Amino acid sequence: MSRSVLLLVNRSKPNVLDTLDEVRSILTRHSDIVAELDTEDDAPIDDAKGAGLIMVLGGDGTLLSQARRTVHLGLPMVGVNFGHLGFLAEYDLDSLRTQADYLLDSDALECRNRLMLSVSVYSYDDSKARFSGVALNDCAIPAGPP
Repeated sequence: MSRSVLLLVNRSKPNVLDTLDEVRSILTRHSDIVAELDTEDDAPIDDAKGAGLIMVLGGDGTLLSQARRTVHLGLPMVGVNFGHLGFLAEYDLDSLRTQADYLLDSDALECRNRLMLSVSVYSYDDSKARFSGVALNDCAIPAGPP
């Protein structure tokens, strides 16, 4: 049985746009794309539309931001790296080409659980949180706006 895919696309990456049609073709050969959403929209995704897998096209930064956006869905997430680092987004386009059968068609998908951080920022003179959210991997508190 194949896994339907919720596809999250970082359109600011030129390589993503150049290969998006090929990625769609690879996915639709094995499964259904239930929705394709832009990663620039940071609103939480309320409905996975029946997806069994979230695929993020971008890089590690894109994967981190989309993990915050989708954590409540409880779905496995795979990153296809179009960035530089690729520590969290372990697949690249070549890997997706060769591993699509495993990702989308196999019964058992090997997953690694990662811890999420719950973060709250308080002012030293206030008991009310100024910011609360979740983070994957790390959280940075800058001194102020750039």
